[in-house]
Amino acid sequence: MSDAAILHLRAATAEDRDAYFALFSQVHALHVAARPDLFRPAVNDAAFAAHFADALAQSHKQIVLAWLNEEAVGAIHWESTRLDASDFYLIDRPILWVESLVVRADMRRRGIARALVDLARQVADVQGIAEIALEVWAFNEEAERAFTALGLMPHARTMIGRTR
Repeated sequence: MSDAAILHLRAATAEDRDAYFALFSQVHALHVAARPDLFRPAVNDAAFAAHFADALAQSHKQIVLAWLNEEAVGAIHWESTRLDASDFYLIDRPILWVESLVVRADMRRRGIARALVDLARQVADVQGIAEIALEVWAFNEEAERAFTALGLMPHARTMIGRTR
C-alpha cells in the first residue's frame, strides 16, 4: 500500500452486500475450481442475501470489510460460538469461528489479512474467548501458508475417499 492509501476496517452494512459478494466470490471460485463435485458457483441471489442479512442481524456474528480508499479489498466473517457441550469428548468452551476470510487477489501480501485477523483476535479477547479458528481446504495451500504466517496452526485433518 502506498503512504497515501489508508486501510480502514468497518462492520458491514446492508449496502455492502455487493462489495462483500465480489470478495467472497473470488475465494469461492478457488473452491469451485478445485472441487466442482462439492461446490457450486457463487450467485448473488436470494440465498446469499439471506446469508448476508443473517450475519448482520445476529449479535454473535459479524462481517467486517477492509477498505482501501473507496475500494473493498478484504473481508472477514466470524461467529462467536461454543464447542458442543453435548458432545461426550469435547471440552465445552467459547471459540471465535471465522466463517470466511478473503483478501482481493491483487491486494494480497500487504498486511490486510493480518489487520483482519488481528481485529478478530481483539474481539475474541474482549469477549473472553481464548481461541479463533477457521477451516482451510487442503487444496488451498496459499491460504494455509498465509494463516500459518499469521500464527494459526493446523489442529485437525479431514480425510475423504470414494466408496467405490
